[in-house]
Amino acid sequence: MHYVKAKGILSSHNGMNLYRGCTHGCIYCDSRSSCYRMDHSFEDIEVKENALELLEDALRRKRKRCMIGTGSMSDPYIPLELKTEYTRKALLIIEKYGCGVAALIIHPDHSTLSPKERVRPLYISSIARFCQSKAYYR
Repeated sequence: MHYVKAKGILSSHNGMNLYRGCTHGCIYCDSRSSCYRMDHSFEDIEVKENALELLEDALRRKRKRCMIGTGSMSDPYIPLELKTEYTRKALLIIEKYGCGVAALIIHPDHSTLSPKERVRPLYISSIARFCQSKAYYR
């Protein structure tokens, strides 16, 4: 794991990735592609240390509420999340500004699912309730 200062956190279509890289090791993962120009090992997670401040600033400047998408480049609930809690904190910031979230997450129990079933969409309507629930760490 290493930290970097990011220049921005939201894409032009409101995509957000707090981390770059992943430790799940899924063989079908497109994020490992060299086209994304990662200059470090994919398993060496890059943490955007100023992501929460950038997110708060970006949402403060939005004229309309929007839907924030996350998880397309890295699972927002990688094991490192237990330590950093960046996703949890980002969800609370997003809720503060009245925006919604669409997240792709990796199912934690890979042994019982086919590869197609391992990635599941998660649409969050009540972010605060989700952050306080045990589902957050499942």
